[in-house]
Amino acid sequence: MKAVDGLRKAEATSLWCYLATEISAKAGDKPWHYLLVPESGVQDNFTVSGLEVTHTRTPNADLLQHYTVDGNRV
Repeated sequence: MKAVDGLRKAEATSLWCYLATEISAKAGDKPWHYLLVPESGVQDNFTVSGLEVTHTRTPNADLLQHYTVDGNRV
């Protein structure tokens, strides 16, 4: 959970989910989410909803800025 390569992939995936949600929302589809759950964070009595609350990755705003030009998404 601390490996640089893994964290970069997690950030890229959360950004992808953010962009996919923006596109799919126009069609009325459900939002995309990315969960990064450590093995120790999973228990028999946990639900996906509960894991979403504590492990949903939000997109890194710095990464998001790489995909905009003059405030417009490219």
